[in-house]
Amino acid sequence: LWQQMYRRTLAFGRKGVAMTAISAVDIALWDLLGKDSKQPVFRLLGGRTKEKIPVYASRLYAMPLPELREEAQKYKDQGYTMMKLRFGWGPIDGAAGMQKNLELVRTVREVIGNEIDLMTDAYMGWTLDYAKRMLPLLEPFHLRWLEEPVIPDDTRGYRELKGYGRIPIAGGEHEFTIFGFRELLETNSLDYI
Repeated sequence: LWQQMYRRTLAFGRKGVAMTAISAVDIALWDLLGKDSKQPVFRLLGGRTKEKIPVYASRLYAMPLPELREEAQKYKDQGYTMMKLRFGWGPIDGAAGMQKNLELVRTVREVIGNEIDLMTDAYMGWTLDYAKRMLPLLEPFHLRWLEEPVIPDDTRGYRELKGYGRIPIAGGEHEFTIFGFRELLETNSLDYI
């Protein structure tokens, strides 16, 4: 059914809203199959692969620094060993925005120390040039990764950033098919998918 939906929308829907709709139908069909067979979907898909899956707190958005500090402390107190922070400024904000992004990272790192992994997410909001300027500034904060610094289709940009600095590059959240993931893998464009 997935193949039928994909092929019928191929001319206009290889990515984006059409793929999101196909995904919703696909998930609903798996859910129905699970209910009909009285089995959890993970079992239908091949079963458990790990006893435990590590999780991280993923809500640290750009906000006033006292609130950010309080939220990071809350996650630390709850025992999280990893957290992800979203940047709030991009190329349009210039050097002042870069400094504000650094203040976010510095604030969280001061709260959580170096024993807790800190990941960051630019949510496709940077250009390649801006990301190349930010990477050296971010290196002292020992980030686990920088996620989606450029738009998803900029495979060359991802590959260049991966080789540019010592911060691992993550992406793939906005990739929808095996074809897009194959390109990311074959071109060795990301450290984390």
